[in-house]
Amino acid sequence: MNTDQAGIPHLVVPFAHDQPDNANQLKALGIAERLDPGKFTANRVVQKLEWLLSDPLVKARCAGYAERVDFEKALREACEVIEGG
Repeated sequence: MNTDQAGIPHLVVPFAHDQPDNANQLKALGIAERLDPGKFTANRVVQKLEWLLSDPLVKARCAGYAERVDFEKALREACEVIEGG
């Protein structure tokens, strides 16, 4: 298993454009926490990471999504689009 398939939770710090929406979607899936830039402190980062990495439900959700994605196929398709094929 490579790191893309590890099902690792995310701590997202959205700054602009579509990042806040992406952060909200990941949080709604139960595989991420959002931390707004204005609230970014070492203590908050530690709290959120400790929770993300220790919560069994988050771990189960991440593993479930990792199993559902065919990363080899997605990578191939992305390369084809980028290369114009």
